[in-house]
Amino acid sequence: MQDSAALVEVEGVRKNFAVRAGFFGRARGQLRAVDAVDLRIACGEVLGVVGESGSGKSTLGRLVLRLLEPSGGRILFDGVEITHRPPAQIRPLRRRMQMIFQDPYASLDPRMRIGDALAEALRVAAPGPRAALRAQAADLLDQVGLPAEAMHRYPRAFSGGQRQRVAIARALAVRPDFLVADEPVSALDVSIQAGIIALLQQLRAELHLAMMFISHDLSVVEMLSDRVLVLYLGRTMETGPTAQVFAAPRHPYTRALLSAVPGRDRATGRRPFAIAGETPSPIAPPSGCVFRTRCPFAEAVCAETAPTLEPIGPARASACIRRDAIDLG
Repeated sequence: MQDSAALVEVEGVRKNFAVRAGFFGRARGQLRAVDAVDLRIACGEVLGVVGESGSGKSTLGRLVLRLLEPSGGRILFDGVEITHRPPAQIRPLRRRMQMIFQDPYASLDPRMRIGDALAEALRVAAPGPRAALRAQAADLLDQVGLPAEAMHRYPRAFSGGQRQRVAIARALAVRPDFLVADEPVSALDVSIQAGIIALLQQLRAELHLAMMFISHDLSVVEMLSDRVLVLYLGRTMETGPTAQVFAAPRHPYTRALLSAVPGRDRATGRRPFAIAGETPSPIAPPSGCVFRTRCPFAEAVCAETAPTLEPIGPARASACIRRDAIDLG
């Protein structure tokens, strides 16, 4: 059970990237990667963030950790606003928020033994004698299901799943309260994915971790998250408790994502529901509702009015003008 106290709060956060072209790098426009997103993550809670490639999921995760400078909005961590604070002022909070990347090999120094890499991270959190740090490193490896002898090996000696466990151990070394897990199992075999998900569930319960879990795999998100945020072209389409959203989606985009999960429509008795066409360019998004060019329910008003995220019940919201008129069953 998650606490009600907010650990992470995001209000209207935006991130635009300048798009340049030509020899002199003339500005072509702005790419709206994240567009006025709100979210809240309580202590001990897992928020799943889903959407197709290019929806802004990873950018949002990096904004929350202040690895990217926001173009607008507010970001608070444990009540402290960090929106535009310089790195030196954020550093005291940095230990409390960590990231697990999709490619664990990229986050590990290939020239450093795993034991040394973990000891280095532990030294940042709490300096101590070398022997004590190595003992703690062995405990971390045990916590993520790896033997102590793994300390003497280099990253290249591990499988993909084992490297991800090492990356998780390194993130835990500084004793964080909050993790952003950016597609941490997407590059792994299904059987290996299950083990990593089980590990994250276990660590969440044992350490009372809050987490933003970013994934395009809705089945994985359903297993791990308490609430879900659905992004499309950087904007929130729907949000709410995962069980409620997945059982009765109220936005056509959410319904289409769920219908794309193999066997889900058959298991739930829903009719197949698909969307056609490619995702529009975020440099020149459609007017009004950004999803309208792929939505089978779009009307003329959808091109004129950008829907706002409106409540549709306790703790749920959807950004669709026609949400009350559409049967998505």
